[in-house]
Amino acid sequence: MMAEIPAEYITRASAALCGALSKGKMGDVSMIFWGLMLAAAAAGPEKEVLEQVNVHRRAAGLSELVWNAGAAEEARRHCGRVLAGLAAEPHEGFALRAARLRREEGAKQVGENVFVQENGAFRAARALEAWLASESHRRTLEGPYDQSGVGVVIRGRRACAAQIFLGR
Repeated sequence: MMAEIPAEYITRASAALCGALSKGKMGDVSMIFWGLMLAAAAAGPEKEVLEQVNVHRRAAGLSELVWNAGAAEEARRHCGRVLAGLAAEPHEGFALRAARLRREEGAKQVGENVFVQENGAFRAARALEAWLASESHRRTLEGPYDQSGVGVVIRGRRACAAQIFLGR
């Protein structure tokens, strides 16, 4: 089954496809198509992390988190930097990400959990287990937030999952 492609990707890709087709640039059309396929593949693990976190929150008597595309994009970008070795530690740059999300998404509170896996296939359950085993990550996961975005980036046998929480 194909994963859901976020609406903002479809909108951007549609505009890009129309432009490329009108100019007869089939190479661009091919690149856009494969970009959509990669976005669909990434959306599956990201939505799975959110769903598992929401299962935990429901069991704890907390409200579910609603998907926030801006936070997900920020989380994806951060995971890409972590796996590329551009961040010295998993939460490096959090203050800047939080400030951006306060400004762009209107969040009053921002929290973040990051999971880095060095070997093996990425599984959302592993990220959740690691976060629940850490008191500070558990507090964030169970915090007073109502929206969240998840970014998952996989490169070879390494994976990074970041979940950004927003409170309004």
